[in-house]
Formats: sequence, structure tokens, C-alpha cells
Amino acid sequence: MQNELRFWVVVSILQRFHIFKQHNNQSIFQLAAETLNVYKFDAVWLVPCGDRIDKNVRTQGIHRALDIYQVSDIEIKNGEMIPTYHLMKKLEASFSDKFFFVIGSDLIPTLNQWHEGEKLLQEIDFVIFNRIGYEIMNDQDKKHLLPKNYEYQENYQSLLGMISSTEVRNRIKNTKQEISEGNQSDNLQFHDVAGLITKGTLDYIKRNSLY
Repeated sequence: MQNELRFWVVVSILQRFHIFKQHNNQSIFQLAAETLNVYKFDAVWLVPCGDRIDKNVRTQGIHRALDIYQVSDIEIKNGEMIPTYHLMKKLEASFSDKFFFVIGSDLIPTLNQWHEGEKLLQEIDFVIFNRIGYEIMNDQDKKHLLPKNYEYQENYQSLLGMISSTEVRNRIKNTKQEISEGNQSDNLQFHDVAGLITKGTLDYIKRNSLY
């Protein structure tokens, strides 16, 4: 089964809902702002995923929800990550509004390898944001991999040149290694991760000893 790599879920409530995977600062909040603008969503919730059974995630799920945002604990209460298909079905069963799964075009070729991949493709509504180098709509060999129901946002490439959470972790790890070896005398500073996360996010990571 293909790893789904969902660390955050962004949910918009009241009129329509949407969900988005990834958890670095730029990808979440820029994309959330854009979808709020395009689709006129009414609010944004963050849902940290529960513990992964297929991957050792060192930070507890609740810490991934920065305390300045409203949080839904559906996966935390569940005790472990809920596969995307089942999470969407749980949300649909709990609310009467329509849900959309928001995803970058780079992940489309692997959707059928996710848990309940074929059901995911047939039963879940998607919003697909184009990513540079993954213009799947122009690739006749891959168009058959698209979900049954989707909306496509082609002119949204700049914000989706996403920096992965792994990059954030690696920079912090490397900086800590340099400090321990005496190559850097100062503590972890904002310039070590500048452009990836905000200073407030770094302060939160340091305060809670994450990564």
C-alpha cells in the first residue's frame, strides 16, 4: 500500500468542506487561503492525524496542531491514522454538507495504490491543484488515473512548489548535530529554517522539544 503521508487535514465547514494533506507552513496556509478564496469556504479547521501504524512518526499528533488554530481531534480520539477513504466517509456520515479532497497533481498517479484506492477514486470528490512538472491533464498516458469526480485548478503552480516536512526536520536535525559537534555555538535559530516555517512555529517546536 502506498504511504499517504498525511500529517495535517484542513477542513472548511458550514457550507462545504475540503481536506488537504501536508503540514509545512507554506503549503497548508497558502493553499487554505487560496481554496477559501476560490470556493468561498466559511472556516478552516486543522485535524492532526493519529499515530501511524505504517510509519514511525516521532511527534505526537496533538503537537502538530499549533495552538492558534481550531482543531478537530477525530483522528487523535481514534488512536491512529484513519485512511483517507474511511476518514472522508466518517466526515460525510457526521455532517450533511459536501466534502472535497484537495490534492496536488503529483499524487494522482499513486491514488489507486492507497488504502481502498479504487473506492477513493470512484466515490470521493476531489479538487486537484496543478504542480510544476506534474501537468497530468496534458499527459494522455496518465489521464485515466484521474478520479471520477474532480475540479482542476491549473493556474496554481507557484504556491504548490511545496517544501516537505522532511526538509524542515532535516534542517533542524543537521543544525542540532553541528551544535553538538561544536561547529555552531548558538542554539537553533530562525535563520536555520527561514523560508520553511514561521518563527512562531519554530518557537513551538523548540518549546515542545519536537524533532
